[in-house]
Amino acid sequence: MLALVATLLVVQPEATIDAPVPEAAVSVETPAEETAVETAPNQEIAAEETVAEGIPAVETPQWHLARLSAAGEAQLAIIDGDLGTDWLEALLQSTPYFAALEAEHRGLIEDVAEETQPIFVALYRASLPGYEAELAALFGENLTATEIVAANRFFDTETGRLILDTQTEINLIGWMSSLTVREGDPRSDPLVGRALQRAQRALSDLSRSEQLRIGEFYQSGVGRKIGQLQTAIVELARALAERNQAALQEDVMRRAEDIVAEHAR
Repeated sequence: MLALVATLLVVQPEATIDAPVPEAAVSVETPAEETAVETAPNQEIAAEETVAEGIPAVETPQWHLARLSAAGEAQLAIIDGDLGTDWLEALLQSTPYFAALEAEHRGLIEDVAEETQPIFVALYRASLPGYEAELAALFGENLTATEIVAANRFFDTETGRLILDTQTEINLIGWMSSLTVREGDPRSDPLVGRALQRAQRALSDLSRSEQLRIGEFYQSGVGRKIGQLQTAIVELARALAERNQAALQEDVMRRAEDIVAEHAR
């Protein structure tokens, strides 16, 4: 499931967007003042002073790219909205334990999902800095200082942020669906279907020049490197989601027990 979603989300202009891609790879031009930046593997880009959890006191280009790529607000919007509640209900319904409880106590799953969703959101919000730290390390190990600056220049645009938000939504919802869809085509899952429809609408609304700009970036040297890192990014995102899901289980079980006790009275 995750491999399929990863294939869908990696933004390759020739596959994702119906826009011609220049035959020759187009490099992202770097202004003269940036060409002097060290181009050896970026092991040293970090603030001298750091705060808790290894987060730099002053945001560096490396950390800026990590924050953009994490798309934290996009993730929180998904799990804090209707999709989050729908997924929690589907996840609980897919387990024999909760399916049996629901058969005996109608409405239990809906109540548990509604009351534990805020906990899930809080867990995600608290865990985002750690995820950003992992992304920053990944970029530092694989991109040069000049490449990080070039990537930031693209992803800081409205178009670049749209791409990251879209990737993030498909990543997260794909992981959600992988837990609830046991067999068959995962794209038939309503959660995945809704995410793909939104992504297709957003991309189809892009202008011709925006589509060409995306194609140029992902055909450039840094764009190709970013594309090659997508599998690693997906794995980090999945690990984040799994940690938060595991942390949520205790609260879910406690709330279910409370509801069963209420029904027994």
